[in-house]
Amino acid sequence: MDNLSFHIITFGCQMNKSDSERMAHALEQIGLTMTESEHAADVVILNACSVRQKAIDRIWGKLAEFEKRKKQSGGKRPYTVLTGCVLPQDRKKFIPRFDLFFPIRELPLLKEKMEELIQNSANPSEPITPNSQAPANYLHIPARHSNPFSAFVPIMTGCNAFCTYCAVPYTRGREISRRPEEIITEVRNLLKKGYKEITLLGQIINKYMLKRDDNLDAFLEECANDCGFRIDDIPEFSDDAFRIHKLFKFHHLLSFIDAMASALPSPPDGGAPRFWLRFTSSHPKWFSEDLIQTIARCSAIPPHVHLPVQAGADSVLKRMLRPYSITEYKNTVSRIRSAIPNAAITTDCIVGFCGETDEEFEQTKDLFQWARYDMAFIAQYSPRPGTKAEQEMEDSVPHPVKKKREKELTEILAETALSHNKRLVGTDEWVLVDKQESVSGKDALYHGRTGHNKNVHFTAPARPSLVGTFVRVTIADARPFALKGTYA
Repeated sequence: MDNLSFHIITFGCQMNKSDSERMAHALEQIGLTMTESEHAADVVILNACSVRQKAIDRIWGKLAEFEKRKKQSGGKRPYTVLTGCVLPQDRKKFIPRFDLFFPIRELPLLKEKMEELIQNSANPSEPITPNSQAPANYLHIPARHSNPFSAFVPIMTGCNAFCTYCAVPYTRGREISRRPEEIITEVRNLLKKGYKEITLLGQIINKYMLKRDDNLDAFLEECANDCGFRIDDIPEFSDDAFRIHKLFKFHHLLSFIDAMASALPSPPDGGAPRFWLRFTSSHPKWFSEDLIQTIARCSAIPPHVHLPVQAGADSVLKRMLRPYSITEYKNTVSRIRSAIPNAAITTDCIVGFCGETDEEFEQTKDLFQWARYDMAFIAQYSPRPGTKAEQEMEDSVPHPVKKKREKELTEILAETALSHNKRLVGTDEWVLVDKQESVSGKDALYHGRTGHNKNVHFTAPARPSLVGTFVRVTIADARPFALKGTYA
């Protein structure tokens, strides 16, 4: 397989992006070379997402492009590979159109699959199908991180919740967690390389929990000693519950990583963060008081909490199989704001779910007014094949009504987000610079994000580039979903 190039096209969430980085490493280990050019690649891998129909529609568009290229090359190039979050119904349609399909959990078998693909290239009409005996946990495979200063680290994959609208349990399977030793080692290596931001990933990340054993306890002690701190100095590790119950929970993982970060040398640039530790996506049901207090205490965790609500009416939540009430959700938000007064709270919400009445939607609007979110990712409901909602419920809300409801929520969101952002005008904020957008003479326009995960545009000297560094920015202007500032 030497001299073959590959290109990965990723659809969907951060977990898919992280999976693509592991795929890239696996492909390089078997002799392929990554290329930034999709059209020049010998092998094109589509890391798919069945969660949204738009992503599936884009895959059909890509297939038309691939078939045109194959026709021009006499049927030889490119080899087309499909993986990722693919619902069974979509899978049946796609498998005959791709040279190879493999579930992402079969990533450890990629070498054998690719060898079979190349050997069978003379008969492309018979696609290679998945191996039912494939290993379940692929997250031990290292990642070829595409970003030199900001990294995704998955700590679990799959989901056991089976929300009625959601495709994830059918595409990623049941919940599997990585060992803490593996996660901590990966994070520690990234910190040694100077990474400024690490985002932990999981479908319901705050459900993460494993039983402790002697091996884990010994690893934690050794790692802490190597990093220069004591386990007993971490509050989350010194309480009775940790000693008695022998469980290693999500807030223990966060606090240990924070302790590793605190042991790093202090940055020379006037108190800049050593690094930011983020995580997504959490679930209101498992957002415990222990987790809230850990977020409030740990200096590496910026004051931003993403807490998906999905709907503002108990009756809709019940149809969605979301196991909390709006009263419980509000209580969690209140506890977060009490412990972290300056926290930016963001959410996910679906409008037009099966049977959603005007009255139920008004309750969602009331929640948005009450919660005063900094950002919300609002989606119009679209049935995903094979889910309980698609099989047992009617998609009864007309598209124009869904569109109108999305607009109304967005208007409320824009008002509350602008109100929050205006309070930042005149303040100095640490910004992690992620992009140089343009250059004019000696200056450049940069983009970055604050600890609250707000977008910031500012002008600063073009050389040396500030990308990948923390800089101090004075906020000069506020808009609902972006800030403008001056380089301090």
